[in-house]
Amino acid sequence: MKNTTSKKYITFPNQKRSTIIEVEGIKIGIIGLITVETPSSTKTELKDLEFEEYLKIINRESEYLKKSGVNAIIVIGHVGLN
Repeated sequence: MKNTTSKKYITFPNQKRSTIIEVEGIKIGIIGLITVETPSSTKTELKDLEFEEYLKIINRESEYLKKSGVNAIIVIGHVGLN
């Protein structure tokens, strides 16, 4: 989930900018997002996490992935429907 960062500079070992996979010679970039409403919709204490807006992350990561030579970009998100 790229749109989350820690205010206390805690590292998340499994959190990547995005992921690039290759399927039958085609490079695919994958961007993961989580709803910015998570802090108010969960009982878990998340005061030390910041949630960035989706389009900002998608645009930034798309540019990174394009420069990395991907042929397609997939955005996977859990963002709700309010």
